[in-house]
Amino acid sequence: MAEKRMLVTDVDGTLLEEGKPTPGLDTLGTLLSVAPGEVKVVYATGRSFGSTRRLIDEGILPPADAVAAFVGTEV
Repeated sequence: MAEKRMLVTDVDGTLLEEGKPTPGLDTLGTLLSVAPGEVKVVYATGRSFGSTRRLIDEGILPPADAVAAFVGTEV
């Protein structure tokens, strides 16, 4: 059975800085491409769910399995 993993990451200051990709975003892509087994991605952010969803829909952020937005008040 393949291992299952979850990667939870912040967005601003980690993957994006002032709305622009950081090296952290490249690192996330690399981790997802080489990780053995299944990796679930969760964004934990102070942004609204809609703002985070737009970043995903526009291809700026990779798809997520879950989003904990507004500092966890929207899941």
